[in-house]
Amino acid sequence: MKNLKRAGALFLVLLLLLLYGATFFFAVSDHPSSGTWFRVSLGCTIFVPVLFYGYTILLRVFQKQSPSLQRSSKIETIIFDVGNVLVNYDWKSYLDSFPYTSQVKEQIGKAVFESETWNEQDRGLLDPGEYIQQFVRNAPQLEEEILQVLSNNEKTISVFDYAKTWTHYLKNQGYRLYILSNYPQRLLEKTQGDMDFLEYMDGVIFSCQVQQVKPEPQIYQTLLETFSIEPSKAVFLDDRKENLDAAAKFGIHTIQFHNLKQATADLKKLGVE
Repeated sequence: MKNLKRAGALFLVLLLLLLYGATFFFAVSDHPSSGTWFRVSLGCTIFVPVLFYGYTILLRVFQKQSPSLQRSSKIETIIFDVGNVLVNYDWKSYLDSFPYTSQVKEQIGKAVFESETWNEQDRGLLDPGEYIQQFVRNAPQLEEEILQVLSNNEKTISVFDYAKTWTHYLKNQGYRLYILSNYPQRLLEKTQGDMDFLEYMDGVIFSCQVQQVKPEPQIYQTLLETFSIEPSKAVFLDDRKENLDAAAKFGIHTIQFHNLKQATADLKKLGVE
């Protein structure tokens, strides 16, 4: 920006010198049309500085009246969801790896992964063992199978190949990085060690640690207050629209994550490169 201003000032100086020279030339010339060109060049030497001065006045007024727009023009903070953004969460493929009938798999899926209990465990209000008991109560005839599936459910999670490289790059670019993710305690204990991208985070909030979940507003407030994040300078990447809509109510920029290429392109539109 400074170089652009210098170039503009140099251009104006050269233009004025050219106009002054032309005015002087036509003033001493005895060509029949010199009088007309003298008046034109003289008018330009007066009009151009006035026009430039008026432009600088308007620019200063606009800058004073729009400080919030200037402050929000630069993203400083990037907030990541974890599931299906930095790690792949695929319970269906994991469940398919068991030698159960399709009917049994469907029943386990409804009793465990698609149940309200599965979502509620993200809040972390109960001991992990209590949630396991609730899963079993959803389909007591499949207790053995449910316990077997839950015993290695960390296999539903795999870190995306790009996660560490991407977050490392953004960290080196000077951005502040944070995690805001719904995540159950027992699964977090099993998989947190594999999340090598966490080393580049300036702060982390997993729902089970604060007993709050997205898209409820309290967890966003906790994030902003805990880490002193200015919403207008932050962008949140999540794969679920309802979580993004909740963040937007706080003035946070949002990007719905579909894949890395799409997300980086959307970040670029916000000036994040």
